[in-house]
Amino acid sequence: MANPTAGPAVRAKCRECLGIEKGQKAYDAGCVSCVLYACNPFRGQLLPTGQRPTVGYDETAETARLAVLHAQVPKRQPSVSLCAKHCWDCNGDSREDCGATTCPLFPFRPMQEGGRPRKQLTGEALETARERGRELAARHGHEANNRPDSAPGPPAQATEAQAPLSLSL
Repeated sequence: MANPTAGPAVRAKCRECLGIEKGQKAYDAGCVSCVLYACNPFRGQLLPTGQRPTVGYDETAETARLAVLHAQVPKRQPSVSLCAKHCWDCNGDSREDCGATTCPLFPFRPMQEGGRPRKQLTGEALETARERGRELAARHGHEANNRPDSAPGPPAQATEAQAPLSLSL
């Protein structure tokens, strides 16, 4: 199984919650009680014209209502931690696996045996990630441990003997 990412899983979960089939236009339901609302991909999208109520729907008022909600709940990127929070809410804070294999967030559930599968980098992607890590270390003033003669391990012992600290009360 390929390693899923949080973005498409959140999109699928939001579509499922809204009852939107493929090909139908999704919208912002304004459900701030949902943990995933912060990364809802449909934020700010009004009801499609064909689904709007015939009486009492004011597009300007609805836009203003959604703007207030967006100010209260800042936008976030979809993340594994938000998916896990949604699982805890949905599962009632239970430590047991829910077994809802059809849920788009199922691969991100925090209660699975052995934890969530991690992405394995190989080849060119691995070398690119290593190079990026070296660049970040250099930018932040850390010396990259690139030399083959420097083996990881405990720091070298000081040549001078250090006097033990005495604690007197």
